[in-house]
Amino acid sequence: MFAKVAEEGSFAAAAAALGVSVATVSRAVARLEERLGGRLFNRTSRRLSLTDYGHSLAERAGKMFSVAEEAEDFARETSSRPRGLIKLAAPLSFGSRWVAPLLPEFFRLYPDISVDLHLGDAHADLIGEGFDAALRIAIMEDSSLVARLIAPVRRFVVASPAYLSRYGYPRHPQDLGAHQCLSYMSRSKHDVWRFTNRTSGEECAITPSGMLRGNEPGSAFASGPCWNRHCRAP
Repeated sequence: MFAKVAEEGSFAAAAAALGVSVATVSRAVARLEERLGGRLFNRTSRRLSLTDYGHSLAERAGKMFSVAEEAEDFARETSSRPRGLIKLAAPLSFGSRWVAPLLPEFFRLYPDISVDLHLGDAHADLIGEGFDAALRIAIMEDSSLVARLIAPVRRFVVASPAYLSRYGYPRHPQDLGAHQCLSYMSRSKHDVWRFTNRTSGEECAITPSGMLRGNEPGSAFASGPCWNRHCRAP
């Protein structure tokens, strides 16, 4: 406030420029003088002028005020127009099919943003690896991270007609333990299939077994027509 008073030549003009009361400006200058141990202005009923001590500080204070105003203008402009780098993690198949095709339109809308897209099915350490966000298809575990549900995912257990004709239909999810299943695996956890009976509320979970496991869902689906086995698909 001292710099603005020195620039405007009066408490009233400085207060009007800053959008505060004259009393607020006067108290701020008085506190500054007390802290510095010297008078910055000569005050009379009609005139306000800088002391020699005030003159020696006014130029430096004015430069500091200008820098502060520039910083505020920059912050305001930045907040009104998103810019910078987003480091995003997403599952491999989901990211390739759904996220990557959206990026051209995203860049058109936000030309000042760049994206580092990391695709992989292992859960990334968001904090340790410096990620800003991640898309995950999973049941969220207890975490201090902020999560938002984008959309529910429906999953189906499917099998080829040839497999069902040969091995029969499972009557209960537990029966899948005796069938050849195409299983998904990741470095962080085993594949678990969870089921809930909508009528009774009964819940059960199985760990599928079979001759083929893969860490990328596309590999399992690609082999499905050949292997003719059960697999779980979104």
